Amino acid sequence: MAKKILIIDGSIGNYGYSKQWLNYMLNGADNDEIEVQISSLGGSVDHAIAMHDRFASHGSVTSVLTGMVASSGTVIALSTYTRMSQNSMYLIHKAMIWIDEWGTMNEDDIDELIAKLGKEKNEVAKVTLVIAKMYATKSGKGVKEILDLMKKQTWLTADEAKEWGFVDEVFAPSKVINYAEDLSMVAMLQANGYPVPERKGAKPPVATQVDEESLFNRLSTRFQEIFKPKHNSMKKQFLNLNKVLKVEKLESSDEGVFLNEQQLESIEQDLSARAQADTARSTAETSLTNATTALDSIDVSVKNAVTIENKVAAIKTLLAQKPGSKPSGVQGKKDPEVKDEGVDWDTLNSLPHMKEVD
Repeated sequence: MAKKILIIDGSIGNYGYSKQWLNYMLNGADNDEIEVQISSLGGSVDHAIAMHDRFASHGSVTSVLTGMVASSGTVIALSTYTRMSQNSMYLIHKAMIWIDEWGTMNEDDIDELIAKLGKEKNEVAKVTLVIAKMYATKSGKGVKEILDLMKKQTWLTADEAKEWGFVDEVFAPSKVINYAEDLSMVAMLQANGYPVPERKGAKPPVATQVDEESLFNRLSTRFQEIFKPKHNSMKKQFLNLNKVLKVEKLESSDEGVFLNEQQLESIEQDLSARAQADTARSTAETSLTNATTALDSIDVSVKNAVTIENKVAAIKTLLAQKPGSKPSGVQGKKDPEVKDEGVDWDTLNSLPHMKEVD
C-alpha cells in the first residue's frame, strides 16, 4: 500500500488549509495510507469538521501532532489514529464567533442587540455541543467532562492529552523544545486569545529582553504565510483572455481567479473596442442594404442578380442595349426636346427612293 504524507502547518479555512484542498489532495488516493502532520492553532470549524469526516471516510489515516495544536487543528485528528510529540501542546475550547458591535445606542437598540446576541449564543452553543460529542467519541469521556475542559481553555501536555484519550500514542522527538520561550509563538497565542502554556523548569520570557522590531518582522512574515491564499495554475487556460491580459497563464486559488486593476482596465478597453467595431459593422451593413435596394429598383435583371458584382454586370448589359442614351427621365439643358410627330421614320427611310442620293 502506498503512503501519502500531508502537512497542515497553518490556518484552517478558505485562506489556508481548506476542505477543498483536502479533497484535491486525496483525489485518486483511495487505496493509500495517509499520514497527516498537524501543527496548527486552528481556524474554521466548518472546514475542520468536513476534513474530519473526509479522513473518517478514507479509513487508513494517522495524524502526527507537533508544536502547538489547538482548536480546529485538534478536531481534524479526532477521526484518525493520533500520535503526538512529547514537545507538543494540545488545546480545546468552546466554539467562538466574531462579535463586533459598538456605538451609541438607546434602550431599543440595546434590546435588539441583546436579542441578536442571544440568538448567536444559542447557535454557538449548538456548535460547541457538536464538537464536544466528537471529543467524547474519540476519548470515551462523558460530554459533561469534555464541556468542562473546553470551558477551562487549558493547554494539555502530550501525556495529559493521552490520559484524556485524545491521543493514542506519545513519541519522543530528537529535540526538546519549550514553546513558552519562543517569543513569536507566545505572541501568536496571545493574538488568537489562547493562554500561554507553562512548562516545568521553564523560565518565563522577560519583557525587557524583547526586541519589538524583530518580533514584529517575524510575526508579520508568519502571518503572511498563514493567511496567504494558496495559488495554483488553472487547469484550463483561456488563450484569448490571456492575450488581452498579456500574461502566459492565469493563476487561481480556492476562492477563484483574482485580477488586479490594470488587468481589469485591459479587459474594459478590449470590450470597448469590440463594441465600437460592432457599431461600425452594423452601420456598414445598413448602408449596403440601402444601396442594394436602390440597385434592385433599376430592373428585374438587376434584382435577380445575387452578388454585387452580378448586379453591376446586369446594369452594364442594360446600358449596352442603349448606346449613347441617357437613363429614362434624365436630360441635360443642351439636349434637344424629343418630340413624337407620329412619323414612322424607320419605314420611310427603308423605301428605295429614300435611299437614292443625288
